[in-house]
Amino acid sequence: MSHLLVDPTAALVVGGSDTQRERVRSFLAGGPATEVVTVRSVDTAKSRLAERDDIGCVVFLPASGGADDATDSVATVHAAVRDHSDALPVVVVSDDPAVAAVAAREGCRYLPRSVADERLAETVADALATFDERRRELAESSIFRTLLAESEVPLYAKDDRGRHLYKSDLSGDPHSPEGVIGKTDRELETEGVLDEARDTYADDMQVIESGEGIYDLEERAGMGDDEFWSLTTKVPWREDGEVQGLVGFSFDITRWKERERRLAAEHRRIEQFTKYLAHDLRTPLQVAYGALDAAREGDEAAFEKVEDAHERMRAIVDDLRGLSTSPTNLSAAYDAVSVGIASTHLVPLVSDVWESIDVDDAALSVELPDDALVVGRADVLRPVIQTLLRNAVQHGGPGVTVRAGETDRQGFFIADDGPGFPEAVLAALRSDDLDRPEALGPGLIAALETVEQQGWGLVAGESEDGGARVAIEDCPVVTDTLADADPGESVALTERVDVGDVPTPGSATFDAGSDTWRVAAGGRNVWGDTHEFHFVYGTAEPPVRIQGQITGLDAVDEFSKAGFAVRAGTDERAPFDYVGTTAEHGSETTWRLARDGHTDSHQFEERPDAFSWYRIEYADGVCTCYLGDGEDWRPVDQRSVDLGETVALGLLVCAHDPEKTCEATFQSVSACRLDV
Repeated sequence: MSHLLVDPTAALVVGGSDTQRERVRSFLAGGPATEVVTVRSVDTAKSRLAERDDIGCVVFLPASGGADDATDSVATVHAAVRDHSDALPVVVVSDDPAVAAVAAREGCRYLPRSVADERLAETVADALATFDERRRELAESSIFRTLLAESEVPLYAKDDRGRHLYKSDLSGDPHSPEGVIGKTDRELETEGVLDEARDTYADDMQVIESGEGIYDLEERAGMGDDEFWSLTTKVPWREDGEVQGLVGFSFDITRWKERERRLAAEHRRIEQFTKYLAHDLRTPLQVAYGALDAAREGDEAAFEKVEDAHERMRAIVDDLRGLSTSPTNLSAAYDAVSVGIASTHLVPLVSDVWESIDVDDAALSVELPDDALVVGRADVLRPVIQTLLRNAVQHGGPGVTVRAGETDRQGFFIADDGPGFPEAVLAALRSDDLDRPEALGPGLIAALETVEQQGWGLVAGESEDGGARVAIEDCPVVTDTLADADPGESVALTERVDVGDVPTPGSATFDAGSDTWRVAAGGRNVWGDTHEFHFVYGTAEPPVRIQGQITGLDAVDEFSKAGFAVRAGTDERAPFDYVGTTAEHGSETTWRLARDGHTDSHQFEERPDAFSWYRIEYADGVCTCYLGDGEDWRPVDQRSVDLGETVALGLLVCAHDPEKTCEATFQSVSACRLDV
């Protein structure tokens, strides 16, 4: 493309007699062309074209011999010029009608030899100007096509009705360029995101009709786990001053929005801290004041109540400390437990909180499995459970029965048989607004903010008994495990496969002497609708277990990953569960619970040296993931997923890069059926 830096103002004159070439040269040199180069033969013309970037027009003077020779020579010159540039114009000067016909057929400009010098000058001047404009158009078109085909930035062009004319070929995009041409965004989007598609279509038409661009617009598509945010700019596309449509580009800012929400939640939680503290301390303070008045009147036993109230306030302050700092930041992860990730037994925590609040004649029914474990810190869980239990007692009425149980969607609930939530409170709990309505009160606001900070979900509704029910969902709850099950028949990892459309094939080798696997893999991701990775596996009937140590990960991206998976098969659409490590975000669990379902993940962000051993088990339609040190195993995730009667279990590695490969090293890998 260096020729674009040189003005094409020179003319190349080919053929004819010495006298004819000199006549044309002398006339053009003083007019439209800054330089005129003359050559006799086509071969020499090819050399000059290859040597110079400033030639903007070729003038051909065919020999005046036989007609066949003249017409053939026009075609030969035209072919030579086209080999050099599709846009370079050719002006043919001849009195032969047959030559004129060939020139017209080949797309050349034609002038008779008798034409006035001024006409020739005008034609060459126009050819020079046309070539400069045309070659820049071709270069710009080539640059645009390259961006569409090779870049990972969503670029597009649409006509005056908002229909796609061009679109980037993006990896992982469900809409191929061929599939969108002639369609609007509204026609492309699925039913679940129709409102957002209408918004983007309305924006398109606003730009087209007003002729004014939209800059740095934040656009949302999808809902829930499928939510996607982009930062979009759209500008009018004009030709000759008239709007023909629009050109736009977008950047994926989903992670930015997630961070923005977390920061906003952190800020709001800190603001709510003092309100929550005042709210939660009110009851023991009232008890202390009342008991102190009784003590002044001579009731010695009242001093014990004052002391109990002070102890309760001290416990509340200790618990609330978990609300004032993020439990997912690095320092908290270091302090959580010795292995790096905290977990809490749910039944003892619920019972302990119940004993700490004033329940009057209320009753508690704990319907949770005795071994129910939540992956989370007790000082974070306790204030949430305390708020939900206390609200159930205070608002449930005399003799209320409060139930604590397990949800169908990974979590737990607190429910009562009282009058239920007022409509205002229920609406506030279900609201997505960043500024929570005052109807919730400081206790519920703080609990809700804590749940959101953890990445869980709070779902409010009516209990089975017509009262209030609050469920904490998408919360890592583990119940029955096979941690103590004895290993049975071994499963050999004899198969290797690239799952998905992996641009760079993977490979795997095993060294029996050191009991070491080395797995190299490409692949863009294992998340959402993208499933590209290398899989080393064996097959067996459940129950099964695979475990081992990841001793190295030569990563090419912060999300490059290596770990252990149990899958319904090697089809990229098959459901699965996975646990392993990432390059920069600690341990990770990843799952897909249904064929063609959405794949989601959770990164623990623990300290780098916390874990290197991983285990995953599958039995009775339940997958359980563990982190550990090879001897002691801590369950961190459990999900119900139907993987069928025969499963594939093995080593999964993904580069998280479309062009490069990463390499992971596994040691002491064992895969087996379980004796249960």
